[in-house]
Amino acid sequence: MNINDNYVLDMLNKLIISERLNKSEILHMVTLISISDDIMDLKENLKWETFYANVKLR
Repeated sequence: MNINDNYVLDMLNKLIISERLNKSEILHMVTLISISDDIMDLKENLKWETFYANVKLR
């Protein structure tokens, strides 16, 4: 996804608001945008990142 596209930025803002993402989650999202094909792929990548972070901490 192209972070410079206004449509993408609007979708990301809506995602941040609807999921009530904190600062660290937003930073993870920003790093995952470039490897995500669409918003659904981004959401899936965020879930995996969260899962991996939880497993890694244990």
